Amino acid sequence: MNERAISGGTEFLNILVVAFLPFYCDGKVTFHNGGSVFYTELLPGLAKLGHTVRVIAQAPAAQKGQKRTGLKWKIPRLTVEWFALEYRFGAIPSPSFLAREKRDLRPVFNRMVKEQRPDIVIIGRQALVWNVLELCREYRLPSLLLPHGAPLSAFSPDTYPQAVQQDLADRFRQVDMVVVVAKHLETLIRSLGVSNVCTIPNIADPARFCPKPKDPQLLKDLHLTAHQPVVSHLSVLKPAKRPLDIIASAELVLRSRPDVVYVIVGDGPCRGEMEELGRKKGLASSFRYAGEIAHQQVPQYLNLADIVVLPSEREGFPLVYREAQACGRVLIVSDIPAAQEAIVDGETGRLFRLGDVQDLAAKTLAVVQDSALRHRIGEKARTVAMAEDPLQWAQSYARVLSRAAANEKSSW
Repeated sequence: MNERAISGGTEFLNILVVAFLPFYCDGKVTFHNGGSVFYTELLPGLAKLGHTVRVIAQAPAAQKGQKRTGLKWKIPRLTVEWFALEYRFGAIPSPSFLAREKRDLRPVFNRMVKEQRPDIVIIGRQALVWNVLELCREYRLPSLLLPHGAPLSAFSPDTYPQAVQQDLADRFRQVDMVVVVAKHLETLIRSLGVSNVCTIPNIADPARFCPKPKDPQLLKDLHLTAHQPVVSHLSVLKPAKRPLDIIASAELVLRSRPDVVYVIVGDGPCRGEMEELGRKKGLASSFRYAGEIAHQQVPQYLNLADIVVLPSEREGFPLVYREAQACGRVLIVSDIPAAQEAIVDGETGRLFRLGDVQDLAAKTLAVVQDSALRHRIGEKARTVAMAEDPLQWAQSYARVLSRAAANEKSSW
């Protein structure tokens, strides 16, 4: 292991990261999901603390004719090898994909280790743990795993065979530390016999995510008036997010409040189905589809909303929970474990029964029709979010990385 720089009692690490990041595709920022945005917050934060951060970046395969470029970061001590690895959705990759990934990863990893031996390697999602952990063991490098993509889905009995789940759990035990974003995930992973796990909750920067008036230009672009109640949803539109529940609940809400407009931010496999169902139910005029947006635009869209609805069947601890709260918006979310950690029902948001569109509609109507309730919940939610500081968050990760780097497994 390198001799680490010490300055003013601070230990500076050389960190090698294998993770997925957003990027520019044909001039537009894309691949903006919760996990990739997480790394655009964490990795610059670590570099600004004085640590050296080198990234081997994953991204989905380019489509024919697409022009891809990396983010324009100009941050000292932060460098990225863009598009070094192909990203595939799913918690557990196929053997054929793992073989291709190993072929592509090894020469880049070998070169970066030889150029400057890292103190620790961050494995940026559970699907990377097979090949990256093997290389860490080969080079006797400590590792820290950050599972992303709702890690609990990998251990659902309906998702993968027990033998595959056991293999993944075994690999979790072999890394030096696993860091998750919510206590319910830590409890789940500990139930698999993994003891080297801790929780660092996601946060939102309260300086960037704060209450502001509705943007007049955005209202104009979406053909909205300043007085229309806006219910927003922000996510990758995929089945686990249950976006069709929004359509079903909206049908009930609009019977009582036809002035409500739903703004759907994001893209994904369910978008076409959402739009088609809305047309069939005669709701199309009450919906606006903004598509995928850059993370820098999220505060603008959140402040356009009066209510943010998230009916997901599972989440880790999505950034948008805290981002909406930091903007003083009322979150109405399904009563999954992640939401129960983020929200005190009736105080800092509202919970509804997972999959119960009538309950979702009733909660939405109650908040739409009570401006005092919206203000009270929004103020309390904002107070919770303001208690969190991005610098302290990055320092929490730095401390865990330092402990893991000092704990190289003697059995290797």
